[in-house]
Amino acid sequence: MDTLEEFDHVVIFNSNDCRLKSFWPQDDFEYSTWLLDLESHIREALGTRAREVTGLNIPLKSGAVFLAIGLKLDPSFLYNSVIRGPRSGTDAGKYFRNFWGNKSEIRHLDGDLYECAIWESTKDITSQIVDYVLSRKLNTSNKTQSNLWYQVSCTSLNGILKSFSPPYSTLRLPARASTLHLINSLQSLRNILSGFNKHLPLNIMDVQPMSAEFRGTSVFAPIVDICDGTRKKKSADNPWHNVHHTLRPIYAILQIQSSGKWPKDDYAAFLHMKRLFLLRIKELLVHIGVPSKVVSTGMLDIFINGLILRLSFCHNFELKLLGRSLGLTKPYQFKAKKDLEEEYVEKEQEEYEPEPLTRWLTFNQRLPDVTSQLVAIARSHINTFPDACRLAKRWLSAHGFPVIQCPDISSEPVWGLDCEPVCLGDADLGASNCRLTEIAVELMVIHAGGFTEAVNTSSYSAGLPGSGSDRFLSTSPLVTFLRFLRLIYLFDWKNDILL
Repeated sequence: MDTLEEFDHVVIFNSNDCRLKSFWPQDDFEYSTWLLDLESHIREALGTRAREVTGLNIPLKSGAVFLAIGLKLDPSFLYNSVIRGPRSGTDAGKYFRNFWGNKSEIRHLDGDLYECAIWESTKDITSQIVDYVLSRKLNTSNKTQSNLWYQVSCTSLNGILKSFSPPYSTLRLPARASTLHLINSLQSLRNILSGFNKHLPLNIMDVQPMSAEFRGTSVFAPIVDICDGTRKKKSADNPWHNVHHTLRPIYAILQIQSSGKWPKDDYAAFLHMKRLFLLRIKELLVHIGVPSKVVSTGMLDIFINGLILRLSFCHNFELKLLGRSLGLTKPYQFKAKKDLEEEYVEKEQEEYEPEPLTRWLTFNQRLPDVTSQLVAIARSHINTFPDACRLAKRWLSAHGFPVIQCPDISSEPVWGLDCEPVCLGDADLGASNCRLTEIAVELMVIHAGGFTEAVNTSSYSAGLPGSGSDRFLSTSPLVTFLRFLRLIYLFDWKNDILL
């Protein structure tokens, strides 16, 4: 595996620069000894931030070799801007102050005085530590160090993920909602809906986030509508009319209390009861002044905190009832070989099952479980997984492979019950025109970054050597993105299945 794909942070020294050799006596200069000394110095400075510090030789096509130090970082300490040392006034405290020099400060923590090193939280902290330690060790100035070594950090590509608006431009980008704002809005909606349980036939147990915006993996954060005092009175009286056609809905699924009250034999009756349930929620929202609207796909749009949350609920029995009513699921019966041959001949004469509907059923059955796992991974690797997903989606879109959003989750089939195939647009997951859903891209990023436990299959590690190793976990969006590109290039997508 390439060095940039293996290590989360790489420090590369310009070995061709004659000034680098001047920092070591000429008669006793050895690259390996010099590199080991710097390696131990950086390891001591990073402490628990680094899981591994390794000296490297990076060969070039010209035959030259660049010395480097590779770092594997611990995400739990990576973004801590304070290095807390021993108590001030002790022998250990004096050693800490001597090691860090003028960077050491005395801070009052937990009722005592400690030696600490403070770093700027707005910049990459690991890069700041390495630059300071190497400059102090080699006794170089800021101008000199920029030519002697270069750092490939976790945040090297983060600049292309930020929105750019020139200061001289009259165009102002719309306000965007942060992931924290989305989480708080969803929690506010949970509190509102849970208060309706005494007025509903079935209790609402939870509201599960589904869209990529909740995970922070969407290419662009959703636009938030901020009400100001410049709007006309007529517009203020009808806020729904202003935002419903401009804001993109964000999907979530209601988890309803299990009950035997649902119709068990008639799918049309089931849909009717489902629509009545959503209409009842809409009526209750009107009484507390929350704008809402039932859309044609059998879902409920709610405007809250400047966002449109599109809600539906997916009952497992609904999918089974739909498949049964269309003849897609039949009870299994043991048959003789002769009967199987006759059935095979009859099946060839029958019309094929509606593929769009089959995909729709499979999609709705698996999606809630998959998205819940994606949310958990995004929370556990909040500084790595979301940024890597956004990089991957932008790269695919820039190279002519548009990444589409998931279709209306748990919505009613737009083709009804007549089983006639129709053009579903983005909802057609089987369309072969070089498109990928957001969830498909995120699952590949999970594999590339090692965010889940490895599966012991030959196809799993075919695209990425070493993916089964315990040290494969990445804490760098850049490293994860580079592994994602290697996975796309090397994996045999035509013949293998990525498991």
